Amino acid sequence: MDLVQFGGSSGGSVMPQICPRHSSAISDGDRRRQISRRPSLLVVRLLTSTLQVYLYISTLQNYIYIYKTISQMSAPTAIPALDEASKKELESFLEQEQAKAKLQASIHELTNTCWNTCITGSISSKFSKSEAQCLENCVDRFLDSSLYIVRQIEAQKQQI
Repeated sequence: MDLVQFGGSSGGSVMPQICPRHSSAISDGDRRRQISRRPSLLVVRLLTSTLQVYLYISTLQNYIYIYKTISQMSAPTAIPALDEASKKELESFLEQEQAKAKLQASIHELTNTCWNTCITGSISSKFSKSEAQCLENCVDRFLDSSLYIVRQIEAQKQQI
């Protein structure tokens, strides 16, 4: 492990700093370049919201699993406190949560697709004009295609 001395050539502290890409010590110039490449607040918020979507979907899947388990139990072992009104309320709640999860998943897919397509340069606090235009077009095309698919499915259902 290489050691890097900080604080000039005389009397600085010595701390091990390994560059994962080159397995060597990180110089002060490299450190400044790495700091300038750190993700902006927008990227951090995007990653945070993506993680929240994943956690939300996994929680919803747990609710669905519990509901299916309860509904598959035989009458004597089922929870007696669930009357018909409670079961309908639970079903309604689960349907609403599934709709929310689908919407969140769609937003996540949109964000991921447009980000990978449009953001090609270095990350900064603002989008360039070309990136902003690309993102706007990407969102419009994604929404147009989603709406087209929904309309086609509805038309097929009506024909049946």
